[in-house]
Amino acid sequence: MGDEITRQLAALPPHLWAESLRRMEVVNRYLDLEKPTTADADRSAAELQLVQRSFFRLAAAVRDLRAGGEPKVSRQGQQSPLPSTTRAVLAATIADLGPGARDSEIFAESHRRCKEQGLLAPSWNAVRTRTGKPVLSPDLRGRLRKDADFVLDACPLDLTVSGTNSEAALAVLTALIHMESASVLGFHLCAGQVSDAAVAASFLDALDDPANGGATQSRHLRLIMSAALRPCLPAVERLAAAARVQVDKDGSEGLRPGVALTSAVGRKIGRIPFAPLGRAAARPELSVPLHHARAVIGELLARRSRVPAAEQRGSFQGLVGSRSARRVRDVALNILEDRR
Repeated sequence: MGDEITRQLAALPPHLWAESLRRMEVVNRYLDLEKPTTADADRSAAELQLVQRSFFRLAAAVRDLRAGGEPKVSRQGQQSPLPSTTRAVLAATIADLGPGARDSEIFAESHRRCKEQGLLAPSWNAVRTRTGKPVLSPDLRGRLRKDADFVLDACPLDLTVSGTNSEAALAVLTALIHMESASVLGFHLCAGQVSDAAVAASFLDALDDPANGGATQSRHLRLIMSAALRPCLPAVERLAAAARVQVDKDGSEGLRPGVALTSAVGRKIGRIPFAPLGRAAARPELSVPLHHARAVIGELLARRSRVPAAEQRGSFQGLVGSRSARRVRDVALNILEDRR
C-alpha cells in the first residue's frame, strides 16, 4: 500500500488529488474485506455517490493498480489532440530552437512553419503544455547567464498540502540543482515558507542520491541561489563551507525565485504547475497530506533522472568529495536538530 497511491496521483492534475485519495480509501477498504458482499459494495458506492456498476468499475481499476497496472485517469488537463503533421512541426521547432527558447518564440516560429506548409497551427496552450514537460539536460549556465556549478532555488507549486500543524498551505519545493546538466541533485518539499530545515534536507537528499560516486572531485566550486533563499543565507553558507563550495552572492543577484527550477524541469513537474510570483493561493478544500505530495514529487523527479542524458551527470558527493560530504551531512543534521 502506498506505491499505487503515488503512481495514481502522479498521473493526475493536483486539483483531483483530494478526491482521488478519498475514492481510493473507500475502495481499498472494500477490497480488503475477506468476503465482500453486495451490501458492502452498495454501502461503498453510496459513500462515493456512485451507482453499483460504476463502483465495480472503479474497484476493478484500483485492483489493477494494486497489482502494478497503469493508472486509469481522466484526460482533463491533458494535451488536446493535434494533427500528426502539426505535432511533428511543433516538435521539430522545439528541438531546433533548443531549451533556452521562450514559449513566445516557439509559438511564433511554429506558426510560421505551419503557415508555409499550409498546416493547422498549434494553439498557445499546445505550446505551453509541451514546453512544460521535462527538458533533457540543458546547460543552465547559458540559460540563466550565470557561471556557477550549483544553484539553490525554491518555488511554490500550485498544490495545497496539509503540514504537520494541519494548516493548509501551498507546497514549496526547494532544490539543489547541478548547473551543467540541469539535474536536481536533492530536494525537499514543505508546506508554506521555505526554511533552514528545507535547505538542510535538500543537501541531505543530494548526499543520499543513489548515483553518488559518479563524478570526480572538483575544486573551486561555486553555488548561486535565488532570492527565495535569502532568509536562509546563514544556513546556506554553513552547508556550502562544509562542502568547500563558495557562495557567490554577486552571481546570485537578480535570480528570481523559480527561474532555475522551471528552466531545469519545465513549468510543471508531471502535471503539477509551478506557481511563482504569487500566481496561486492555497485551497484548503483540495488539500492533501504532505507525505503523499513528497512521495509524488520524489517519484516524478526520479523518473526524470532515469533518462539517458540525466544519467551522464555527476553526483554531489562525487563533485565535492567524500570527506566534504561527511561534513555537509553533520552540518545538515545539526541544522535539522536546531529546528526541532
